[in-house]
Amino acid sequence: METSVSALDFGKQPVTVVSEPLSLMIRNSGTAELEITRFIHPSVFSISPSPTESAPLRIGVGQMVPVYVSFTPRTLGMVEGRLDIISNAVTAAPSVSLKGIGIDGRMSLTPSSLSFSGVDVGAPGVARSVTLTNSGEYKLTVTGVDPPEDAAFTVSGLPPGTVLQPGEDRPFTVTFKPVRRGYAGASTVIRSDSVLNPTLHLSMDGTGLAAAVEVLPADLSFGRANVGVPTSQNLSIKNTGERELYVSNIAFVDAPAGAPGAALDFGVGGSVTFPLAVKPSESVLVPILFTPQALGLRQARAIVYTNDKAVEVNLQGEGTSPVLKLSSPGLEFGSVRVGSPSAPRVLRLTNTGTGVLTVRSLVVGGADVASFLLTSPALPFSLVPGATSEIAVTFKPEAERVFAAQLVVESNDTYMPGVVVPMSGVGVRQQLQLSTPVLEFGRQLIHYPSSPRTVRVINNSDSPVTLTAVTVEGAGASRFSVMVPPLPLSLGPRQEQEVMVRFTPSSEAEVDCVLKFSFSEMPDPLGVELNGKGIPAVLSVMPTPLDFGAVRVGGAQRVQPLTLTNLSSDPIILAAPEVTYATGVPFLYDEALVRDRTLEPGMSIIVPVGYQPMVETLSETQLSFGTTLPPKPRSAEVQLEGRAVQRFLSVDRTRLEFGQVAAGTQVAPRDITITNHSSQPQRVVVKLKNLEGTPFSLEAKALAEPLPPGGSATISVAFEPQTEGEAENEVEVWLQGETEAEALIPVTGSLEAPEQAGGCACDSTSAGSAGMLALLALVGLGSRRRRNG
Repeated sequence: METSVSALDFGKQPVTVVSEPLSLMIRNSGTAELEITRFIHPSVFSISPSPTESAPLRIGVGQMVPVYVSFTPRTLGMVEGRLDIISNAVTAAPSVSLKGIGIDGRMSLTPSSLSFSGVDVGAPGVARSVTLTNSGEYKLTVTGVDPPEDAAFTVSGLPPGTVLQPGEDRPFTVTFKPVRRGYAGASTVIRSDSVLNPTLHLSMDGTGLAAAVEVLPADLSFGRANVGVPTSQNLSIKNTGERELYVSNIAFVDAPAGAPGAALDFGVGGSVTFPLAVKPSESVLVPILFTPQALGLRQARAIVYTNDKAVEVNLQGEGTSPVLKLSSPGLEFGSVRVGSPSAPRVLRLTNTGTGVLTVRSLVVGGADVASFLLTSPALPFSLVPGATSEIAVTFKPEAERVFAAQLVVESNDTYMPGVVVPMSGVGVRQQLQLSTPVLEFGRQLIHYPSSPRTVRVINNSDSPVTLTAVTVEGAGASRFSVMVPPLPLSLGPRQEQEVMVRFTPSSEAEVDCVLKFSFSEMPDPLGVELNGKGIPAVLSVMPTPLDFGAVRVGGAQRVQPLTLTNLSSDPIILAAPEVTYATGVPFLYDEALVRDRTLEPGMSIIVPVGYQPMVETLSETQLSFGTTLPPKPRSAEVQLEGRAVQRFLSVDRTRLEFGQVAAGTQVAPRDITITNHSSQPQRVVVKLKNLEGTPFSLEAKALAEPLPPGGSATISVAFEPQTEGEAENEVEVWLQGETEAEALIPVTGSLEAPEQAGGCACDSTSAGSAGMLALLALVGLGSRRRRNG
């Protein structure tokens, strides 16, 4: 047996790829038929045909038969072996040498990893180039690139199907565009048809740079404050980030579990102007004002809007109100000997409210101010709830006549800031006296008896006297009833006797009579003037009607006061209010504030009435007030009216278009007129939706003060582009304290590219990176006109 060659060399062959077969001729040079039963060879080589003992390869005498050998490498590098032929030949053929080289494509990256350091959040992003090299000996094809786990990283420029020959490079791009602040890490997998190295990992990381807001404290407590008196606490806004922080606005909304409308009690100090810019690592203090409009716990939330995020702060304070109560509505000194001081009369001042009462002044006035001497603590002085202080007044007449003056007590009592205390006395020389020259009944309800007035008969002598008669004289004398002990009545030395008188008017006429006291020891009687007037009602309610005007559907509760006044000269007791007619959304009020409440003569109370509609409707309610003392139900009525609307504000522009602006050209600002359609003054806030890098700016000095009902104000929008191309933004019109804008007005404009001189070989790349956008300053355009509707 003989072979045509002693060696087969397959050269370089891709791993796992079957080579083209090489032929080997086997010749039977013997004298008998040759039977080949097996070929022995390494597994990476294959031979066809492949004989077996049961099916040998037969070669006739002198014949030559070809066999075919293939090479399928499984590893890189040189593979060597030999082919041994097992047959029935007496003389075996020498082994045939087999060899071949396995080759494959191999991916490598330069650099092997990427670090982007710091990149601004929201910026266009930073791109880095990476080179993919085929460092193997066989071509490779990129089959795909897996997206990085973090969407802040993107890979481009290496599409599937990219073919790299051995030693060939292919650059591609990795871009880092962070969407959040802080460290970001990811990796991507490049896949290819390389058999032994089908994947290659590229790791990448970077840091997003942005502003970061920290607001302290998270809970701001104002403690106790009197209704209508502002108090302030500071809110710290700190920038813990790496870029400038912009605070666009601070809004106030009701706390979920708080009283409706409490957000109106809170506001930002008047010295603060938005937007606020806070540099990295710096902070600003923003004064938050609490001016309670009602008693009790007042809760709300402050929402701090920034270019980082909106932060909520819980606000809490308690509305309090001092109430001044006097121990007596007046000081009556009776008859005092001329030239001698009376015993001091004490007036007790008590704070029955929930807030600190401050007594600012005690002033004695009137014609006879010199005859009344006041002794009091140093002014001003304060009384905590429940505390009491006393003042003393002494009367010293200088003549035989009636003396009168008034003590005016001024305090911070919300409902009665000034109380007038009448003071009177009589200078006398005789020993038999009456405690007062006049009994004033004032205004009394027709057909209802007044509370009693008292006059004291005083015997200042050292001998007994006898009271023989007490009579009322004058037109209308029957309207007065006198309660006196049985007569004649003996009064011992230094004794007194009280006589009570009631007045029951029958009409609205003035009634003037004289109460006369006759004594057996005196030729002429002593007299006391009796004065009174009938009135048809003891209670008034103001204003009527009470009109809430337009109120936003689903907005904060609007509160308006009803004032109930005692028109009579006696105390009255209020009955619970009654609704006699109602339609639409009901009005809110505290019945307990009225029911069984006592009003002193001339005293008023304020009943807050709320209106908070949730649907568009017209609401009307007829509310009746009455008294249980005197028993006069439904003695005063008031009509409550309100109208629920969806929007308070309107604007005269639906969008602003500046069009194309040539470089260096100044374009006139565009005006927007805002109109308040509600029945209340409204504080309006306008801002741009995007603050950073915008060529648009606002001038809104006309909104420094609240818009009056039906009033309008005009703001302007300026456009000063610094870079070529289209620019767009949005003007947002808000009511302070609201969480939804009243109007959104799109604003667009563009800057034309400047014309270039012919033949200029300009580098577009350097032109495109000529500068960075800066935050535009507000253009001072002067105060816009403001008008009332």
